[in-house]
Amino acid sequence: MNAFNSGKENAEKLSYEERKIKIRILALALLGFLISVKSDRYFPLPDHLPEPIFQIILLPYTCLFFAAFIIFIKPGIVGDAHLSPIDRISAVKLTTVIILIFEAMAFILLIVQDLRYALFGYHLNIPIAIFLFACIGASLIYLLIKDASQGLLVLIALAAYTGTYLLSIVSFPLHSQRSDMLPLILSGCQSFLAGMSPYAYHDLLYHPPHQVFTYLPGMWMAYLPAAASGVDLRFINLISMLVSALILAYSANGSRNHSMLLVPVFLLTPYLQYRHEIYLGVLFLILSIVFFLDRNNKWWTSSIASGYALAAYQFVWVIFPFIFKRNTPQLAAAGIKGMRIQFRLRSAWPGSNFMRQRLGCPAACGVGALPPFRMKNPKNCISQTLLCYRSS
Repeated sequence: MNAFNSGKENAEKLSYEERKIKIRILALALLGFLISVKSDRYFPLPDHLPEPIFQIILLPYTCLFFAAFIIFIKPGIVGDAHLSPIDRISAVKLTTVIILIFEAMAFILLIVQDLRYALFGYHLNIPIAIFLFACIGASLIYLLIKDASQGLLVLIALAAYTGTYLLSIVSFPLHSQRSDMLPLILSGCQSFLAGMSPYAYHDLLYHPPHQVFTYLPGMWMAYLPAAASGVDLRFINLISMLVSALILAYSANGSRNHSMLLVPVFLLTPYLQYRHEIYLGVLFLILSIVFFLDRNNKWWTSSIASGYALAAYQFVWVIFPFIFKRNTPQLAAAGIKGMRIQFRLRSAWPGSNFMRQRLGCPAACGVGALPPFRMKNPKNCISQTLLCYRSS
């Protein structure tokens, strides 16, 4: 009798965990959808829309976004009465249906992008695009019929993202009037390779002159190999995204709650597919490494990776106190203090090896990466770098 009750409890627990991951998959899909439909200046709204009207329209959109984010973090807040429809479909099939919809969106957005920015040299090869997305769609439909494993779904997602991104690289050149992100990073890398500080004004072709370089050292330094070799910077972003997805999938491998299925939903978000000129792949890779190392209790290496993340993107400054939330309730306050007195941690927290490893090393790495190079004029370089941090 006890064995029967134990088996029943385990079955109910597994069912509850699968239900939670389905809610998370749906919430993540909604977040991806919202980001994708409103992620490119005013599009799909008219460009001449007055700014106050535009901000008012965004209010319900923003509320919906935060609601989806909260549900993703806390799926248990959704009542059982609303869950019966998703119990009829497996988590793998639910994910497959979502990314089928995402691929249709990505295809439409690629065509829209091709038409909107044709004057910048954009030219999408429609037959190749149709063939690529037909292959992706056929593969996903096959998975729906066969109810294949989540590992196979992740592999198809990796192949789909790679094909779509390579198509964008071939079809859409980098143009500063489309987006000045990667062109500005390229200009900064070229200045550094020429022995000058990247933290200066940059004159981009077809763009208003005197663009201010606002990227932190950890971000633009990741693109130095491509800039030095003359390779398209987008290959760095592509490799970063793929490695990030593989790290997350590997971390979730073997989990009984199907958390690996979050990876294809994230990777095939239409925004990440059609916005070929963004630089976020480097950030995702760094955070994935931090997550993997922290999950495996590699405190020192995780701290070093966290320090690099602090020196790569400003938003990491905000989320850093919450990255290691499972270890101490005092981390938020200690993190801020550690950033300010990173070289005095031993006296601030005497005997606390954890605090020195988890806060001191990241803070020191983050601040130490501020002037990561020696120029002909180091004083000017450091002052310009500090100015960038202060203005950002």
